[in-house]
Amino acid sequence: RLGVSANPERWLDPDGTARIREYFGDVVMSFSLQDALNGKYLCPYVYHPIVVDLDDDEHERYLELSELIAKLAVMNQSELSPDDSEGVLELLLFERARIIGGARQKIGALQGILTPLRRDDHIIVYCSDASDLGEHDGQNVRQIDEVIQKMSVPPLSMNVARYTYAESVALRARRQTELENGVIQGLVAIRCLDEGVDIPEIKTAIIMASTTNPRQF
Repeated sequence: RLGVSANPERWLDPDGTARIREYFGDVVMSFSLQDALNGKYLCPYVYHPIVVDLDDDEHERYLELSELIAKLAVMNQSELSPDDSEGVLELLLFERARIIGGARQKIGALQGILTPLRRDDHIIVYCSDASDLGEHDGQNVRQIDEVIQKMSVPPLSMNVARYTYAESVALRARRQTELENGVIQGLVAIRCLDEGVDIPEIKTAIIMASTTNPRQF
């Protein structure tokens, strides 16, 4: 048996990883990201982290969740069953990660990044699926909606399109072709473009949020 995988180790799933190794055996050959860059199979990139702060209410909630997570991590096993403890901890970690992913100040930072690029093209913006940027007309505002709105109106006035699971496969394919050909300047995506993108013309990728999953990175 021969299995080919970008990441044979399943993220946060040791049981699944063990089953894969039991079936296929150990890794017999690997080809690293650096190998692919050196061989010009992947586009080289320069990574520029941009630091933003949490707003006061985001910071307070982040600290609350961190305290709960710390308490749960040292809680006596007699107080919670292992299964319950793991489930609650997972939910708390997920909520805290959403605060970071959807931090409101990222929108202003994005505008600052894009201002000198507003006439540029071949841009991808990866958004969080967070919907806690505040309320508008009684509904929570999703980060992707705020990003598209800010990019589409002055002072940026960029021609961009949404690229998520909610769009049909045919529509996503068309929008990807439009990006490749310069018909639109950019795609604003959630996850759908995070497992391999074959668009050599891409000039800029802006990551508003990402997971700790190595596959996504």
